Amino acid sequence: FFNCIFSSTKSTSGNGGSIAYLPGNEVPKLILRGCSFTGTSSKNGGSIYFSHSQSSLLLEEDDVSIYIVGSTFTDCSASESGGAIYSDSDKSMTIESTTFSQTQCGTQNGHKGSALYIDLKNNLKLFNIAIDNSKQPSKTAIYATKGNNNGLLQIEGGCFQSTTTLRSARDANIPDYIYFDAAGSIQFSDYSCFSGSQSDSIYID
Repeated sequence: FFNCIFSSTKSTSGNGGSIAYLPGNEVPKLILRGCSFTGTSSKNGGSIYFSHSQSSLLLEEDDVSIYIVGSTFTDCSASESGGAIYSDSDKSMTIESTTFSQTQCGTQNGHKGSALYIDLKNNLKLFNIAIDNSKQPSKTAIYATKGNNNGLLQIEGGCFQSTTTLRSARDANIPDYIYFDAAGSIQFSDYSCFSGSQSDSIYID
């Protein structure tokens, strides 16, 4: 997908307001370059839902299966998890120079990731992304969980800011931007900017 516009699209089957990549799909490549997603919604993955574990995908880089670059996600929402993107795929993914603005997930306790929900089964690289969200009560923008010991979340550069400055007592242990309790590991490189303190911004279990 190159320079595509997805506006106010909704899923009729439950997941992926604009794109649902499911087991059995025979697409040899999955690249999103310069795309915009605005006002999209679904149950999981307000814009995109990835659940794939069968055939191998080949993209611009041999070791990356899903590549999203230079794209925007604005006012996207999920009634459950992954306001913009939900993935429980075992394929590696890179998201580069992409902005997430005012994305939201559901409000129940089990609903996670106002921007991204990731079941970390492989490598996820976030390279110079931007998060610009109003803080959802008791929710984190990026939620990485489960997966396996080979999972790796790499965060290189990027800017994370919230238009909400007041935190409630129930938000004390819930960071604004990154919640990590996956079986794998997390790695930071280069300089990333966060609008809050470390404890308000990141939680690593």
